[in-house]
Amino acid sequence: MNNSKELKISLCGRLTAENTPETQEKIMASMTEERPSKITIDAAKLEYISSSGLRLLLSLKKQCPDLQIINV
Repeated sequence: MNNSKELKISLCGRLTAENTPETQEKIMASMTEERPSKITIDAAKLEYISSSGLRLLLSLKKQCPDLQIINV
């Protein structure tokens, strides 16, 4: 039996130092609830990402090595 789950996240607008903590909380809550083995982040509608947003993505990559970012 394969229990692999994929969490799909769509980012849009601007990911800045002001809203990264809230975004991180929402993503972490989803990860805790769904326990995904793979995370896919869709950045098609992301207009801007600050260094704190990049730090969030790196942190997620450490937690879930199968993290994939699409539509960059």
